[in-house]
Amino acid sequence: MPNKNGKLRILSICTSAGLWDKAWIDAGHEVIAGCELMARKRDLYQKFCGPTEFICHDLADLPSAVRGMNFDLIIGGPSCQSHTKLKSFVDPKFPDLTPLVNDLVDTGVADNYLFENVVPVDVTGAKNIALNAMNFPVYIEKNKPLHQSRKRFFTCSQNLTFPSNIIEGTTNSLMAYAIVIGKVYGAGRAAALQGWPSFAKLDAPSKHIMEALADGVPKGLADAWIKTIERDLCPSTFSTGAYITHEKRTSKSEEKILTAIETLKYSGKKITKTAVAKIVDISREQLSRRYQHLFAA
Repeated sequence: MPNKNGKLRILSICTSAGLWDKAWIDAGHEVIAGCELMARKRDLYQKFCGPTEFICHDLADLPSAVRGMNFDLIIGGPSCQSHTKLKSFVDPKFPDLTPLVNDLVDTGVADNYLFENVVPVDVTGAKNIALNAMNFPVYIEKNKPLHQSRKRFFTCSQNLTFPSNIIEGTTNSLMAYAIVIGKVYGAGRAAALQGWPSFAKLDAPSKHIMEALADGVPKGLADAWIKTIERDLCPSTFSTGAYITHEKRTSKSEEKILTAIETLKYSGKKITKTAVAKIVDISREQLSRRYQHLFAA
């Protein structure tokens, strides 16, 4: 059960570089790094989320390693390569990890779980939703906005609620993947657009940063899940109505600001808070106080 302050104890699996975990940590929850097979991603995780010891490296070893422990929630993004179109011409690095995910759920170490993948994770009794896994859904091409969607499925236990203020994913747009990993804007701008500007500043090869961005959940979507699950699992601690209203307003404002920034950039104009303020009708002071992170690149 959550502690008296409403903080959750979370087991994270297949962590990659910890983009999703960092959102939970920043929200004040305790995240235990369960497993990540690739050493370079574990190294990035340590740099981004702080020093920690992984319980193990291989998901296959995790069920026996955590048996007898208790967590409020399991999160993670088990490898999806065996489900992507790439498998038609490139052998996946990892097999389908669904059986191992089920083995972990069956240990009973947590009653709740939330997994992300390109397809629904086949967990008995789970429910699924497809969401747009992009913080920045608009790509500016020759001063014309092209709305982008990067569909990702989220599989969760039945008692968890889907976020109410997030756009559902329908298809994968042409440029979505290239924007997310930095092929269009570069790793620094891609990380900022996904809500993680500091991630691109880590001391690591750019190709590793871009690889990890492809695995990550954008901050806006991560925060939406966190607030929803906080209300589900800690109802006496986190209120509902006022938060939902605030989040909807914030999400719309952030999209307007990012669109304004990209419009200025591709018009060859200097990007300043004053210029953006005039476009989005938000004061420069508000931009500095609440939306400073959107100007990092």
